Amino acid sequence: MTDLAVLRLEGNRGIVGTLPRPLLIEHRLNLVDARGTSMQQPKFAAPDGTMTSVPDWMMMGSVTVSGDAYMFADGSHGPNCPYPLVKSATTLLLDPYYYQYEGCSCNKGDKAHIATSPDGTVMMFSCIPATVAQAQDAERLIRILEPTVVTLGVLLLVSVSAYAIVRYRSRSASDLLANKKRRPPQEGQPLTMVLTDVAGSTALWEWDTVQASQVSYVGPSSELLWDHIKMTCRFEVAASIAVIAFYAGLMQ
Repeated sequence: MTDLAVLRLEGNRGIVGTLPRPLLIEHRLNLVDARGTSMQQPKFAAPDGTMTSVPDWMMMGSVTVSGDAYMFADGSHGPNCPYPLVKSATTLLLDPYYYQYEGCSCNKGDKAHIATSPDGTVMMFSCIPATVAQAQDAERLIRILEPTVVTLGVLLLVSVSAYAIVRYRSRSASDLLANKKRRPPQEGQPLTMVLTDVAGSTALWEWDTVQASQVSYVGPSSELLWDHIKMTCRFEVAASIAVIAFYAGLMQ
């Protein structure tokens, strides 16, 4: 490989590992293009003790390559990264993925999104514009709050409905209690007659008047019934057999 001048590996996603140091330093290639591969330099301890992904044969140039040209589906784009150089005269074309985006940054106001593997390897670095980040944050907040808002809405609806029902019943009872017209319906008013009787009451009265009065509609045990008849402003027609008249006139 002593006569090799150009090494093009671009677009081969199946290529993994790292670029060999001798190939870049000793052979002094004119061009190495490793863009679009899956090669990546693992982090290691530099002489000063810091962890880095920049091998000793490579250095970061002063020129920064803008990541605006790399747009993603979610509206984000690539970071701005320093241009990598080989310490020989070789022209090196690498994706920032190779050196784990070391030295990369986002534009002012953009939000950095860095994805790492469980061992801390940087797998992806993207920059989310401020407007897109705000929209994503708002959407995320809506997703978080949506169940709570729906629950509170349902509780509010149930509470309002319950209050309305109680209020209606309370007002209806107040209106009925305020209506003192416990009198026969007027001519032409709709009328419903309800007749109830104690089974065998006639024979019971003939056999034992005292006990009959305890189960009839005219004894002490009937007070609760007649109290409710009066409370709802119904009209008592005949107490002995509990004939009660219900008519719409008192509800108006």
